Amino acid sequence: SGYYASQYPKRVKSLALLDPAGVRSRVPSYLWRRYQEQGRVLLIYRTPEEFDEMLSVVFHRPPWIPGRIRDYFVEKRAADYAFYLRILEEMNRGGMGLLEDRLPRIEAPTLVIWGAGDLVLHVSGMERFKKGLKTCQGVILENCGHVPHWERPRETEQLYRRFLAGVG
Repeated sequence: SGYYASQYPKRVKSLALLDPAGVRSRVPSYLWRRYQEQGRVLLIYRTPEEFDEMLSVVFHRPPWIPGRIRDYFVEKRAADYAFYLRILEEMNRGGMGLLEDRLPRIEAPTLVIWGAGDLVLHVSGMERFKKGLKTCQGVILENCGHVPHWERPRETEQLYRRFLAGVG
């Protein structure tokens, strides 16, 4: 959505970004450090153990997933492992900063919500959005990981509603 807003600024009236990719954070995230050090991408998995590790990276407090549902997710993702690995490797080669030069093109008032405990994309990325966007309201949620809309849905909704009311 950030890329779209930079490409078509007159078509976007407001923009909300949740733990967004697209900028290089001042502090490398846990996930990307592990990838650089070990070559392992913790967002993709082939085994139940790797699935559990992925949950612990994405969530501040990982949800319990029933065994059969977990097995289904593992089976589906394992079948497409090479595809997801290729996407993440391409992102690492240059796509992580895709929005940095485009941020000044975004005209819409923008709300950025970030989980303080995000291990996927380090919260220091917020600095780039605040610096690069014309109008940016940034909110960091404590005790929250990469998915504030799942971990803190009511608070995320309230923040978004207040933001929209202010955009008018």
